Amino acid sequence: MKNKAVSGHLLALLSVLVWGATYVASDYLLQFFTSMQLLTLRYSLGYLVLLAIKPRFLPVSSISQELSILLISLFGVLLYYFLETRAIHYGGATNVSILISTVPMWTLLLLCMTTKNTMNIRHLLGFVAAIGGVVLVVYNGAAIDLSMSASALLFSFGACLCWAIYSMLIDRHKKVDSILLTKRMLGYALLFMLPLTLIFDGVPSLKPLASLTGIGALSLLGVFGSGLCYVWWKKAIEHAGVVNATNYIYLIPFITMAVAIILGWETVSVMGLIGSVLIVVGIILSSKQ
Repeated sequence: MKNKAVSGHLLALLSVLVWGATYVASDYLLQFFTSMQLLTLRYSLGYLVLLAIKPRFLPVSSISQELSILLISLFGVLLYYFLETRAIHYGGATNVSILISTVPMWTLLLLCMTTKNTMNIRHLLGFVAAIGGVVLVVYNGAAIDLSMSASALLFSFGACLCWAIYSMLIDRHKKVDSILLTKRMLGYALLFMLPLTLIFDGVPSLKPLASLTGIGALSLLGVFGSGLCYVWWKKAIEHAGVVNATNYIYLIPFITMAVAIILGWETVSVMGLIGSVLIVVGIILSSKQ
C-alpha cells in the first residue's frame, strides 16, 4: 500500500510537471491556431497515441457506465477548457492561473459535502500558504493586481468546480483500465469538438508544425498533456487519493514560471523563490496524514 501511495504522489507530480509546461506550449501555438483548433489537434493526437499503445476499446458494460464516462469527458475536458478559456478572455491568464490553483480546496469542499471526508485547520493553513505562494510566483516580482471582472471570477470558479467534479468521478472507476477509460473519454470529447471546430473555425493549417518548435509544442500538448497525463492522473487518484493528488495542482504556476525562466522569457526574483517555498509548504500541510 505504501509503495502504491508513493507511486500515486509521483504520478501526480509528473502530471502537473507536464501540465505546467503545456501553458508555455499553448502560448506559442495559439499564435497560429484558434483555441478550438488547438484543443482538437492536441486531443486527437492524444487519442491516437493511446490507441497505438493499446489498440483495444473499452467494452460497453452498461448504460450507466457510459453516461458516467460521458460526464467525465464533459467536466474534465469540454466544460473545463471552455470555462478556462472564457475566464482568460475576461480576466487575463495571470489572475486566472491563481484562481485555477484553488482546485484542491474546491475538491476538498465537494468531498466534505458528498462523503465522510472532513476539513481541518491543517488543510486551511496549507491552502493559505499554497495560494499565497502561487500569487508570488505568478507575479514574480511584478506589481500585484488582483482586480478581476465578475465574469472572469465566475468562469474561473466554474472551471475549478469542473476539474474537482472530474477528479471525483474518475475516482469511481478504479477497476477500469486507465488507458481504455481515458481513450473513451477523449473519444466522447472529440465527437463534440470536431464538428464545432470545423463549423466555426474551419480546418487548421498545419504549416506551423513544419518547424521543430511547432512539432515539439504539439507533441507536449497532445502526447503527454492530453493523452498520457490523463492516464497518470487517474492512477495518481487511485493510489494517492483525490485530495492528495489534486494538491499538486498548486505547483502548476511554479512549473510554468520555471519553464519560462529556462527559455529566457522571465527572470528569477526573490518574490518567486519565496512563493515556491510557500507552495511546497502548503502541499506538505494539505497532504500530511
